[in-house]
Amino acid sequence: MSRNILISFIGSHDLTPQKNGAVEQLINYLKPQKTYLFLTEDYKKEFYQNNLKEYYNSLLTEELEIIDTDIKNPTDFEEIAKNISDKTEEINNYLIKNKLDGFLNLTSGTPAILSVLSLFAIKQNKGTLRAKSEI
Repeated sequence: MSRNILISFIGSHDLTPQKNGAVEQLINYLKPQKTYLFLTEDYKKEFYQNNLKEYYNSLLTEELEIIDTDIKNPTDFEEIAKNISDKTEEINNYLIKNKLDGFLNLTSGTPAILSVLSLFAIKQNKGTLRAKSEI
């Protein structure tokens, strides 16, 4: 069993199955024990229409959790922070409790999303999260 957790937003390049987007590459490389995928309002519809939950689940041997956020403006730092703070704290506690390594995908998402996600990881986690871009 893998001791890795993958945390990522879904970006536009992750919305087409089998196109080797960042999330797909990281799942194949890390083979995470658990994967958390955050969705903004803009990408929810396309994500579910393309059956991506099932597709990403088919790449995993472990658990997948989809987090539907209410982020309407992916460039608004305050809106992003408000919508992911509770979940990132929950993920952090899970990592610490289970002594797992967390990996952030710093490829998928807007610069504002990636900044807020990174800052929360640094603030909440004492060294167990690692940032990973595309492999």
